[in-house]
Amino acid sequence: MPVALYAASAIFQIAGTGVSIFAAQQQGKFQKDMANYQADLARQRAKLAGQNAEIQAARLAEQRRMATAAGMTEFAANGMLIDGDPNSAPNVWEQDMAAETAWQQEELRTQAMYEAWGFNANAGMLTAQGSMARRGAILEGWGTGLSGMGSALATGAMAAGSAGGGGGGGGGKTSANYAGASGTHGGSVMTAYT
Repeated sequence: MPVALYAASAIFQIAGTGVSIFAAQQQGKFQKDMANYQADLARQRAKLAGQNAEIQAARLAEQRRMATAAGMTEFAANGMLIDGDPNSAPNVWEQDMAAETAWQQEELRTQAMYEAWGFNANAGMLTAQGSMARRGAILEGWGTGLSGMGSALATGAMAAGSAGGGGGGGGGKTSANYAGASGTHGGSVMTAYT
């Protein structure tokens, strides 16, 4: 093979290696960027879970105030005295409604806290996954680079050997004593030189 072909082969190997390294870097960057995007979405969901819980808690409080007002009106309409006695039936009922409302609001907030924790944990995992994808792509690029350079050096070594005369080998003639009719040593059917 002429030296020029070896040189062209080495150049193409180096160029291909460069393209592979660039592709690995871009793939790693893309994976990291997408993981960070997903992590940001998870963090936003965590924040929205807390905000949604507060909205629901406020709505629940408003509904309970309206139900309590209607209940107290009903007590008064039925002739029950609404006074300052904390042990009167209307006041006990009102206190029970307030306690139940507070308990349900706390349940909403607790549920939102757990939901937000899950979103934030997922965001952390996505960020770590993106970083590892980026590092993996960088290492893949280094491996590709080393492999490509090794191939280019091997091609260069073959080119140097070809330019120096090839050293040994006998020039392509087959001996009758080596490759006989059956392909084994000692064959006598073939001509000595082809």
